[in-house]
Amino acid sequence: MAETAGDAPSAIASRIEGALGRGDLKAALAAWKSLPEAASAPSAAWGAALENRIKADEAARVAHKAFALEKL
Repeated sequence: MAETAGDAPSAIASRIEGALGRGDLKAALAAWKSLPEAASAPSAAWGAALENRIKADEAARVAHKAFALEKL
């Protein structure tokens, strides 16, 4: 699916899908957050899970960096 410009939920969904395809979770979350409430409400659990995944990835990066610095 090609990413589509615009504010329609279908256009935003195309950008979410494109961002996920590129592995850009932050861009996917930003696009999801731009959905109107009526469109995002049914996927609120998915949005929360994506936020948690981003936080977990960041925590892992911080821990990895701290561990690497400890090894010096």
